[in-house]
Amino acid sequence: MIEDYSEDFDGAIPIASGYVPSAESLRKIEDAQICLIVAHGRHDEMASFDECIAPRQEELQAMKNCICYFPEWVRNEDKGVASVNYGMEMGQHCLINQIQANLIYDDGMYYDERLPQGVTGWIKEVCSVI
Repeated sequence: MIEDYSEDFDGAIPIASGYVPSAESLRKIEDAQICLIVAHGRHDEMASFDECIAPRQEELQAMKNCICYFPEWVRNEDKGVASVNYGMEMGQHCLINQIQANLIYDDGMYYDERLPQGVTGWIKEVCSVI
């Protein structure tokens, strides 16, 4: 949607989408000054990081209005690794759980130092830029 309707968006948070726009589309998004949080777990079992993100990782990280949140492990709000199942780390595709937790752990610590106020703080900042 942000590729086709970039004039209608101030920000977007693609989460483990399994899709990254072309280099040309990323330039269009950046030119439109759309702020992004691109979130994708490095061990996602459904949408492989190496297939989905790695080909465009450098371009995403170079975008001035883009925060790339690529955690090594998807963690629950109690800081435990998501869905440990019989010794296998499963649930790494469940990054939405972290976003729904505002990227803030139960003890008040943030998941990422670039987002000390969590996702809602980022949204407030993006919306107040206008």
